[in-house]
Parts: sequence; C-alpha cells; structure tokens
Amino acid sequence: SDAPKNLGTLLKENKCDYTIDSKNQIFHANQRIFAGLPTESKIDSKKRVICNGKFVYAGLSTGELVKVDTKTDELVWTADIFAEHLPTGGIPFLDIIATPVYNDGFIYVGGLGGAFCKVKDSDGEKVWCLPISVQKITNSTDKFNVVNETYAVSIDGKVYKWQK
Repeated sequence: SDAPKNLGTLLKENKCDYTIDSKNQIFHANQRIFAGLPTESKIDSKKRVICNGKFVYAGLSTGELVKVDTKTDELVWTADIFAEHLPTGGIPFLDIIATPVYNDGFIYVGGLGGAFCKVKDSDGEKVWCLPISVQKITNSTDKFNVVNETYAVSIDGKVYKWQK
C-alpha cells in the first residue's frame, strides 16, 4: 500500500568526526580506533559512520554493523545484517554502503546482503529484519526510513511503496 502522506519529523544527524575506509578501518583524524576484517569485494562508494554520544556505528563490507566505544576504542557489539538463507544462493556482496540511522535507542541499517534491520543499541540484538537490499537510506524521520527511494519502512517494520 501507499505510504502515509506525513512521514513524521525529520531526524537531526549528530556531528561525527569519524571516518571508515575500504578496509573496514574506523579513524578519528589520522588515528585508527577500529580495524575490521577486510574483504576482497570492493564496492566503490563513499561510506559514512554515525555517532551517538561516545559511540560510533559503522557498516562493514562483511555485512556487519559494529558499535565502537570511542573512549576505549573497544568493540561493544557486532550484528550481522544480511539474509541468512536466500533461495537463489549466496550473494557475492554483503557491503553495508548505506549510512546507518540512529533513532531513539535503535539503529536502522541495511546492506547489499538482502536485509534491512532494526537493531537494539543496548546489545546489538536484531528486533526485525526485512528482505530488502539497501543501497541508500534517503531520509529518516521519527516514524519512517525511506529506503532506495522506493520504500517507506515504519519503525515497527511495515513496508509501504514510496513515491516523492
């Protein structure tokens, strides 16, 4: 069905002075604070991390979302963001190229691995995942995330067709 006309209040993005490179390394200025496992697959895209308080969140080319404590540089949790079983076989690319979204204690994240998920910030547990391959989260409100400019996904996991 079609998305509601009013998607809610646009979320404000927190300032974030961290970056991620193509080898799954997170940096603050020139100092590396996290090194994930690099993968052979390389999707040419400018990936971005998000910050909330003393934590940074990053989608990796391995299809994982990580939460890193910027005060201790320690990994807090990791969540797999890809479809476990696909009827057509494996996907060569699991990269999370869309910038994750923080909203009220949850992270919304999707990647090329065929999943868009709502993840608890407290422990990295997935609340729900939908079978949507995500290239971009176009905009985010307190009630919806617009994914690939095609779907409006509500915070409770309902999917609506989206058109500007």
